[in-house]
Amino acid sequence: MPPKAIDVYAMDNSGIKAQPLPGSRIASHNRIHHLTHMSMLKFMGGIGLSGWYGRWATSFLQHLQLLDIGEDWVEMPDLMRFFEEEFGSAVLESMCGPLIRRINPNFMQDLKKYHYDQPTRLKCPPEWLIPRTFETRRKVLQTIKDWHATARAHFPKTGVGRGGDSDPYWGSEFMRSRQEVFDGIKDFDYDAYASSDLGLIWT
Repeated sequence: MPPKAIDVYAMDNSGIKAQPLPGSRIASHNRIHHLTHMSMLKFMGGIGLSGWYGRWATSFLQHLQLLDIGEDWVEMPDLMRFFEEEFGSAVLESMCGPLIRRINPNFMQDLKKYHYDQPTRLKCPPEWLIPRTFETRRKVLQTIKDWHATARAHFPKTGVGRGGDSDPYWGSEFMRSRQEVFDGIKDFDYDAYASSDLGLIWT
């Protein structure tokens, strides 16, 4: 994430509650911890949660139906691969929509590499020692940037599904609301948007 955007997180001492912590002078539009926390609470409860779960269940069923499994028991050599790619793809699509994987059909595999690279990257070695690790990070970030750019360019507000939640570009009201939060934050640019969303998707 660009240093100026990191400073936004580091300097926000206002807390996550509606009332800023005593002594905080952070402008309301720069209260990134509170704003992203509130959008997450909305997403994980009520209509947001039921809509997300419904989309996930539909997507996961579609993924299961595409597996080469018949009526007989099948031994799967790698349960984690099934969890990361089939279950994880459905989670991603229910939250972010189908566009991100149309842009990069291998996004889940790239994200998996990114995940397993974390222990090495957190030791902060120089790029020349771990070039593939840095390249994987660049690839997943670029996919998210391309997804954002395409969604910004083509998303019609009339394209939101019934209930005001899902759409084919951003995927959910949750992801759209994050863009609106970032739009109001000083020193946030599109690179920062992508980095923040990568952190969310990875977790």
